[in-house]
Amino acid sequence: MGRQLKSIEGNNKTISYKYNDSGIRTEKTVNGVTTKYYLSGDTVTLEDNGTDKIYYTYDADGDLISMNLNGKEYFYIRNVQNDVIGLHDSTGTVVVNYSYDTWGNIVSITGSLKDSVGKKNPYRYRGYRYDEETGMYYLQSRYYNAEWGRFVNCDNIGGKIGELGTHNAFKYCFNNPVNMSDESGQCPKWMKKAAKVVAKVAVTAAVVTAIVVAAPVVACAVGTGVALAIGASAATATAIAAVTAAACYVTAAAVGAFGINRAYQAATGKNVIKNTVFRGNQKAYNRAEGIVNSVGGLIIAGSTVVGPGSVCFVAGTMISTEKGNVPIEKIKVGDLVYSENPETGEKGLKRVVQTFENETDELVHIKVNGEEIVTTPEHPFYVPRQGWTEAIKLRAGDILVLVNGKEVVVEKVQHEILETPIKVYNFEVEDYHTYYVSNSGVLVHNKCTNPYGKKGGPAHQAKIAEMEKKLSQRGYNLIKEEVRIDISNGYKSRRYADFAVSKNNKTIYVQVGKQTKSGMPVARERRAISDIESEGNTVWFFAYN
Repeated sequence: MGRQLKSIEGNNKTISYKYNDSGIRTEKTVNGVTTKYYLSGDTVTLEDNGTDKIYYTYDADGDLISMNLNGKEYFYIRNVQNDVIGLHDSTGTVVVNYSYDTWGNIVSITGSLKDSVGKKNPYRYRGYRYDEETGMYYLQSRYYNAEWGRFVNCDNIGGKIGELGTHNAFKYCFNNPVNMSDESGQCPKWMKKAAKVVAKVAVTAAVVTAIVVAAPVVACAVGTGVALAIGASAATATAIAAVTAAACYVTAAAVGAFGINRAYQAATGKNVIKNTVFRGNQKAYNRAEGIVNSVGGLIIAGSTVVGPGSVCFVAGTMISTEKGNVPIEKIKVGDLVYSENPETGEKGLKRVVQTFENETDELVHIKVNGEEIVTTPEHPFYVPRQGWTEAIKLRAGDILVLVNGKEVVVEKVQHEILETPIKVYNFEVEDYHTYYVSNSGVLVHNKCTNPYGKKGGPAHQAKIAEMEKKLSQRGYNLIKEEVRIDISNGYKSRRYADFAVSKNNKTIYVQVGKQTKSGMPVARERRAISDIESEGNTVWFFAYN
């Protein structure tokens, strides 16, 4: 890969880069400080330099919605050329503004957080990733110098016969930066995304603004954090109130907004989105809600599935047993597997007492001994002198323990977000609660049990009690807890809502759980809500994180 930029020195800076097998950047080190990039394909979902952590949220089209910098969410503002021209916080206050010249040189950065958020946000001109220390844009395969209007490394695609301009291997967008962009650094394209970007941002802002303006109490009570996340002005909603449902592009915020709207309508009889965004047009509203509710597989950075079964391995993962290596999906209660207490050094064959089969839309790929182990982010691996460490927190160079007593070095760790959930497996081992995975035999914990059962842990139960009390104060009658709903065509054939309430002869099922950094219920909760709603039920979701 001779085209890859390996290092740069100058201006008292020493900078080096690392890439994965696909040529996508995974690390950047500036004067000894390393930033690691966690990827889903070629998309950055998290970057961490030891001081700052930034999680990124994407919509169903893979377009960037927001960044979460050290726990605070900021939302991108774009122009018709897909330039990031600003960021606003969860209250709707614009905190950063950017301006550029035609070629992408940054003309100005202004706003109350220009020196912090403004500098740390890497996505700028045309939505490209900007490296503050070099002033260059990273376009996946190449680096672009806006001051020169040229790439600094050569194109790997040869020129076309008869097209003289294509034979300059360093030219940017055929010298036409106004009308073209080049996200991959390999193929300049005419910009066709402008209308979609504008419609997507505008409609989402309008939908959520309608909720924030008209139903702030319900928005806060539901606790998804979605309504206040966009925080656009009321003027935005008014300006595009006549928009049709066909133009309604879906984002995570819009999904959450419709959910809040249903809760508010059930409590007050008022359909805020229909009355404001669609000016009372029931048909347009129904079409828009249908589009929103039909979207699956939203790509949400940092989303996790927590609770029972959140620590599992994919099918085909080998387990060290008395009969040799056995795929994890074939493990049965009563089987004997090799287990170890790493604190005392005791090891031996131990009985499997429970097995688990679950689903996840988030995986971590760990490469050791040239072999890949695929697990869920929270599964604990034993790291000597550090203890049990979640898979997502492992780093290249960490040491793991093998069944033969030797140690092995982690070669690579990669984070993946799936569009469609897959089955994963785990089991509980008596006594030591550990086992060994892969042909190499790497020590992991079985951390799989939930002593609280369907009722959930203390935080879960406390939120249920809190919401039962609040809804009771608002005139709702508690029907029962752990309400069974049979599902005819869903992810599962049976679901249990945390509790149900009724008012005016209408039953509402209530789910309590955790939410992602973008304010959406975590994947497990989204699937449960989808199943319950598929039977024609109304579901409210309340988050407790």
